[in-house]
Amino acid sequence: IADSVHWGQVLSSPTAYVVVEVEDHQGHARDWGLKVLANLSDQLADSPKSLKATREIAIKSMEERVTSLILLVPVGMVVYVVMLGEGRVSLKRGSTLSVLMEKPGAISGEVREGDMILLMSKSVSALLTHEETNALFDHSDAPAVAEKMTLAIHSHNDAPEHAVAGSAAFVIHVKGLIPAEDERGIKFFVLGLAAPAKARLSIRFWQVGTVAEMSARIHQH
Repeated sequence: IADSVHWGQVLSSPTAYVVVEVEDHQGHARDWGLKVLANLSDQLADSPKSLKATREIAIKSMEERVTSLILLVPVGMVVYVVMLGEGRVSLKRGSTLSVLMEKPGAISGEVREGDMILLMSKSVSALLTHEETNALFDHSDAPAVAEKMTLAIHSHNDAPEHAVAGSAAFVIHVKGLIPAEDERGIKFFVLGLAAPAKARLSIRFWQVGTVAEMSARIHQH
């Protein structure tokens, strides 16, 4: 949902989920939004290894005209979430919908099988109350929740047109988690060697991470 002043978009990559909303009264909201997404895509080519690294990526990609930038990076059973600007991050676990973030910041935590995480840009969070958002979940899967949310946004006929333009949201359903094991925090080292000539070896790559992080990367390919 967008116009020349308001633009919103989501991005899903092998390493992250992103929600961006832009407001530019010069009429170039889409151009600025695409620039931000391009910067994020480049920086997320490799999965961030910490919450601090995730936050730094978000800050580097932020532009003055961006009203919402929400970045979620899953690493095994842990998620890193960074929000800049305005918006809302909620977690649906069982029958309870909890608000995790409504102000700029960074958090991390473990997710469980069946959890749903909702990333909402500024416009969406302003239109839908916590009660309206909770009503979207009735044992539905992520696509059904997203469809209900779209209908709920458009049902606000009393809202100014610009309040709807730029709306963007992501519904993430946690499935197929790697079982929680005590070993997931153990350090894991991967060294890649190549032999460009018979007389010598060269190091092609060196990766350090936990067992959980390495497992998550393997499952991405």
